[in-house]
Amino acid sequence: MSKIIGIDAGTTSIRSAVYDTESGEFFVARQKAVDQYYPHPGWVEEDADEIYMSTLLCLEEAIEKTDFTAAGIG
Repeated sequence: MSKIIGIDAGTTSIRSAVYDTESGEFFVARQKAVDQYYPHPGWVEEDADEIYMSTLLCLEEAIEKTDFTAAGIG
């Protein structure tokens, strides 16, 4: 069974999901919110370090909730 993990980096959250590449079977998804900051009217900012760490956490949690190893996911 071949697995793939997808990452969706949206404007307010990061999501990851693990699927079987042959059958399309869905295994697990994880989501982490990303804070937005409004330093001036009409401006919005996000912290790049927070986006990075949220992505890592989503990936770690998705892999932990399956019986796969990181090496087994493409």
